[in-house]
Amino acid sequence: MPSFTTSLQHRPGNSSHSNGTKERNERNTNRKEELKLLPFADNMILYLEDPKNSTRKLLELINEFSKVAGYKINTHKSNTVLYIRDEALKEKLGDTSKKIKYLGINLTREVKDLYNENYRTLKEEIKEDLRKWKDLPCSWIGRINIVKMAILPKVLYGFNAIPIKIPMM
Repeated sequence: MPSFTTSLQHRPGNSSHSNGTKERNERNTNRKEELKLLPFADNMILYLEDPKNSTRKLLELINEFSKVAGYKINTHKSNTVLYIRDEALKEKLGDTSKKIKYLGINLTREVKDLYNENYRTLKEEIKEDLRKWKDLPCSWIGRINIVKMAILPKVLYGFNAIPIKIPMM
Protein backbone atom coordinates (compact mmCIF):
# COMPACT_ATOMS: atom_id res chain seq x y z
CA MET A 1 0.00 0.00 0.00
CA PRO A 2 1.61 3.33 -0.99
CA SER A 3 2.07 6.07 1.57
CA PHE A 4 1.58 9.73 0.95
CA THR A 5 2.44 12.82 2.98
CA THR A 6 1.13 16.27 2.36
CA SER A 7 1.92 19.48 4.16
CA LEU A 8 -0.91 21.99 4.30
CA GLN A 9 -0.58 25.64 5.17
CA HIS A 10 -3.59 27.02 7.04
CA ARG A 11 -5.01 30.37 6.03
CA PRO A 12 -7.00 31.98 8.84
CA GLY A 13 -10.65 32.25 7.99
CA ASN A 14 -13.58 33.78 9.80
CA SER A 15 -13.50 31.36 12.70
CA SER A 16 -12.87 32.11 16.35
CA HIS A 17 -11.48 28.60 16.81
CA SER A 18 -7.73 28.19 17.03
CA ASN A 19 -5.51 25.31 18.00
CA GLY A 20 -2.76 27.73 19.14
CA THR A 21 0.58 26.04 19.42
CA LYS A 22 -0.74 22.81 20.90
CA GLU A 23 0.35 19.83 18.85
CA ARG A 24 -2.16 17.02 18.45
CA ASN A 25 -1.95 13.65 16.86
CA GLU A 26 -5.35 12.44 15.73
CA ARG A 27 -6.05 9.10 14.16
CA ASN A 28 -9.14 8.14 12.23
CA THR A 29 -9.31 4.56 11.00
CA ASN A 30 -11.93 3.58 8.44
CA ARG A 31 -11.58 0.07 6.96
CA LYS A 32 -8.50 0.13 4.71
CA GLU A 33 -7.89 3.87 4.94
CA GLU A 34 -5.87 5.43 7.71
CA LEU A 35 -5.46 9.17 8.17
CA LYS A 36 -2.99 10.72 10.59
CA LEU A 37 -3.10 14.44 11.34
CA LEU A 38 -0.20 16.34 12.88
CA PRO A 39 -1.35 19.95 13.23
CA PHE A 40 0.87 22.63 14.74
CA ALA A 41 -0.25 26.27 14.78
CA ASP A 42 -1.08 26.97 11.14
CA ASN A 43 0.75 23.98 9.62
CA MET A 44 -0.50 20.44 9.28
CA ILE A 45 0.91 17.19 7.93
CA LEU A 46 -1.41 14.46 6.70
CA TYR A 47 -0.29 10.87 6.23
CA LEU A 48 -2.55 8.86 3.92
CA GLU A 49 -2.51 5.24 2.94
CA ASP A 50 -3.99 4.51 -0.48
CA PRO A 51 -3.80 8.13 -1.73
CA LYS A 52 -5.19 7.18 -5.13
CA ASN A 53 -8.60 6.41 -3.62
CA SER A 54 -8.68 8.60 -0.51
CA THR A 55 -7.32 11.99 -1.65
CA ARG A 56 -10.57 13.15 -3.24
CA LYS A 57 -12.54 12.16 -0.12
CA LEU A 58 -10.00 13.97 2.06
CA LEU A 59 -10.28 17.19 0.05
CA GLU A 60 -14.07 17.03 0.24
CA LEU A 61 -13.86 16.53 4.01
CA ILE A 62 -11.45 19.46 4.42
CA ASN A 63 -13.66 21.72 2.31
CA GLU A 64 -16.70 20.74 4.39
CA PHE A 65 -14.75 21.37 7.61
CA SER A 66 -13.50 24.74 6.33
CA LYS A 67 -17.07 25.95 5.97
CA VAL A 68 -17.60 25.42 9.71
CA ALA A 69 -14.16 26.09 11.23
CA GLY A 70 -12.66 28.63 8.85
CA TYR A 71 -9.73 26.48 7.74
CA LYS A 72 -8.71 26.82 4.12
CA ILE A 73 -5.88 25.18 2.25
CA ASN A 74 -3.29 27.62 0.99
CA THR A 75 -2.47 25.80 -2.23
CA HIS A 76 0.56 27.99 -2.92
CA LYS A 77 2.27 26.76 0.25
CA SER A 78 0.98 23.16 0.21
CA ASN A 79 3.29 20.30 -0.75
CA THR A 80 3.04 16.57 -1.39
CA VAL A 81 5.58 13.76 -1.01
CA LEU A 82 4.86 10.25 -2.25
CA TYR A 83 6.54 7.32 -0.46
CA ILE A 84 6.24 4.62 -3.12
CA ARG A 85 8.59 2.85 -5.48
CA ASP A 86 6.02 2.14 -8.23
CA GLU A 87 6.91 4.60 -11.02
CA ALA A 88 3.64 3.99 -12.93
CA LEU A 89 1.57 4.90 -9.87
CA LYS A 90 3.75 7.98 -9.28
CA GLU A 91 2.97 9.14 -12.82
CA LYS A 92 -0.77 8.57 -12.26
CA LEU A 93 -0.82 10.56 -9.02
CA GLY A 94 1.00 13.52 -10.56
CA ASP A 95 3.90 15.76 -9.66
CA THR A 96 5.13 15.55 -6.05
CA SER A 97 8.09 16.93 -4.13
CA LYS A 98 11.13 15.01 -2.94
CA LYS A 99 11.02 16.79 0.41
CA ILE A 100 8.77 18.92 2.61
CA LYS A 101 9.90 21.56 5.07
CA TYR A 102 7.80 21.28 8.24
CA LEU A 103 8.59 23.33 11.35
CA GLY A 104 12.12 23.96 10.11
CA ILE A 105 12.88 20.29 9.38
CA ASN A 106 13.26 18.94 5.85
CA LEU A 107 11.30 15.69 5.66
CA THR A 108 12.60 13.63 2.76
CA ARG A 109 11.22 10.72 0.78
CA GLU A 110 14.18 8.56 1.83
CA VAL A 111 15.43 8.27 5.42
CA LYS A 112 19.03 8.18 4.19
CA ASP A 113 18.61 11.75 2.86
CA LEU A 114 17.56 13.23 6.22
CA TYR A 115 21.17 13.74 7.33
CA ASN A 116 22.22 15.65 4.20
CA GLU A 117 19.08 17.77 4.11
CA ASN A 118 19.16 18.76 7.78
CA TYR A 119 22.39 18.15 9.67
CA ARG A 120 24.82 19.18 6.94
CA THR A 121 22.98 22.46 6.43
CA LEU A 122 22.83 22.98 10.21
CA LYS A 123 26.58 22.37 10.44
CA GLU A 124 27.25 24.95 7.70
CA GLU A 125 24.90 27.44 9.35
CA ILE A 126 26.73 27.05 12.68
CA LYS A 127 30.13 27.47 10.99
CA GLU A 128 28.90 30.67 9.34
CA ASP A 129 27.54 32.01 12.65
CA LEU A 130 30.82 31.26 14.43
CA ARG A 131 32.78 32.96 11.65
CA LYS A 132 30.62 36.10 12.00
CA TRP A 133 30.94 36.14 15.78
CA LYS A 134 34.70 35.48 15.82
CA ASP A 135 35.64 39.17 15.92
CA LEU A 136 32.99 40.31 18.41
CA PRO A 137 34.54 42.06 21.42
CA CYS A 138 33.27 39.54 24.01
CA SER A 139 34.70 37.84 27.07
CA TRP A 140 34.92 34.05 27.23
CA ILE A 141 31.78 34.02 29.36
CA GLY A 142 30.04 36.16 26.72
CA ARG A 143 31.08 33.74 23.97
CA ILE A 144 29.84 30.78 25.98
CA ASN A 145 26.50 32.54 26.48
CA ILE A 146 26.25 33.29 22.75
CA VAL A 147 26.71 29.59 21.99
CA LYS A 148 24.21 28.59 24.69
CA MET A 149 21.57 31.02 23.44
CA ALA A 150 22.07 30.92 19.67
CA ILE A 151 23.56 27.56 18.70
CA LEU A 152 22.55 25.05 21.36
CA PRO A 153 18.76 25.46 20.81
CA LYS A 154 19.14 24.85 17.06
CA VAL A 155 21.21 21.72 17.64
CA LEU A 156 18.92 20.33 20.34
CA TYR A 157 15.81 20.95 18.24
CA GLY A 158 17.38 19.18 15.27
CA PHE A 159 18.44 16.16 17.32
CA ASN A 160 15.03 15.89 18.99
CA ALA A 161 13.06 16.33 15.77
CA ILE A 162 15.17 13.93 13.67
CA PRO A 163 16.33 10.97 15.77
CA ILE A 164 18.67 9.36 13.23
CA LYS A 165 22.16 8.01 13.66
CA ILE A 166 24.77 10.63 12.76
CA PRO A 167 27.69 9.19 10.76
CA MET A 168 31.14 9.55 12.33
CA MET A 169 33.50 11.69 10.27
